[in-house]
Amino acid sequence: MLDINGIQIASPPLAGLALRPEEVILSSEQCVRNPKWAGCVCNILTGTIVEITLMKSIAQVTVDVGFTIKSKLTLSSLSDLGLSEGNSVCVQFKVNALNVSLQNTLR
Repeated sequence: MLDINGIQIASPPLAGLALRPEEVILSSEQCVRNPKWAGCVCNILTGTIVEITLMKSIAQVTVDVGFTIKSKLTLSSLSDLGLSEGNSVCVQFKVNALNVSLQNTLR
């Protein structure tokens, strides 16, 4: 079942959700402060950082919000935010950044 504006409709099971790490913002605050996001509908979830993988110039941060979401940050942003494994963070992403695929049940 899917819930659309409080209306339940029958649907095939979800096959998966896809969200590019570049589309995810991490914050210690519960609001979107990026002016480019003004007027956008966003998902805001709270989670715990379970892994930080350092790469050449970026860090991939994995957050458990009941399922895992990955975000990519510059190393300076990671340092400025003071993020480390075990920290609680706010995960934010635009609704239109989420790609939902439904399992095909037609044969």
